Amino acid sequence: MTSTSNQCAVCSKPGKLCASCENIHYCGPECQKADWKLHKLLCRSFKDFRDSPIHKPSHRTLKNFHSPPVTMMRVIAFPINSTKPEFRWMPIKEGTIQRPVVDKYFGHDKPLTGFVSFPLDPRTGKQLPLRITIQNRDSFLTDGSLPNRALLQLTENNLHQKFAGPVLVYGNALESDDGTNIACVNLDTTHLNIIKDWFTNGFYTHPNEPLYQQRFANDTKWFEFGIPAEVAGQMNKDLLAAGEKVPRFRPEDFGTPEFCLWHDRVGRYKQEWAVKKQNEEVAGGAKSVNDFLAAMSEEEEAWRSEMRVSGRVVGLDVVLP
Repeated sequence: MTSTSNQCAVCSKPGKLCASCENIHYCGPECQKADWKLHKLLCRSFKDFRDSPIHKPSHRTLKNFHSPPVTMMRVIAFPINSTKPEFRWMPIKEGTIQRPVVDKYFGHDKPLTGFVSFPLDPRTGKQLPLRITIQNRDSFLTDGSLPNRALLQLTENNLHQKFAGPVLVYGNALESDDGTNIACVNLDTTHLNIIKDWFTNGFYTHPNEPLYQQRFANDTKWFEFGIPAEVAGQMNKDLLAAGEKVPRFRPEDFGTPEFCLWHDRVGRYKQEWAVKKQNEEVAGGAKSVNDFLAAMSEEEEAWRSEMRVSGRVVGLDVVLP
């Protein structure tokens, strides 16, 4: 698949296709030479992976019909037995988000169960035309996996974090075309620069990220996992002092006016407790209470949503669901 843009891969000026892979554009010899050290890793092999392999359907003699051909997606693999990344066509695991079927594709018993993804340029924060997902062996720290030489070569030994064992990189559309499924995007030579930037720099850091992380950590501690024991205990004491008891609701009571009133009351109590707690924690003047309790902006909501989708670790070592 040829790049849909004729922009130079280095300076974004109008360019011409690389004569070898016919997949990436350069405005002239100077930019092509500047990018060659990286581009050469996949340039010559792209022609062998330009088109999806043809899968002949298996003949089922009993029913005398053919099974449908297997749909494939082009990924970039970083094996541990090579110093270069490789293109591979892999069968698609159909679902809400199309992913490659990995299984024992690398010839190893240990599965690739770790996922992180990003839709923003790791250096500039600009929106990419696709979401790129990194799939790796998340148990590599304890299972004896060998260092990934292909990644070390790609980043010139400048990985932002350790990676061992095989690594797979694939692409997906940012949104669903049919309102249900997120289709895969075939990776090509034009994506290698952005992949290198992520392995070198990690995720793009939002300017307001420290505040957002602190607010998320507090929300996680106080709100997201129900009423903390400290809050419940204090509220129960306050109710008993006022001659009240905590009401008991059955599952069929959920959504009734009585339940909604109690739910709102608990919410207000948690908010009041949070103000008191935060006043204690920010007594040093680092942040104002309003910084934490102010309604989230669309920007912060988008940040949280992206943290969930990306699988990033934020706040107090909490992985968002």
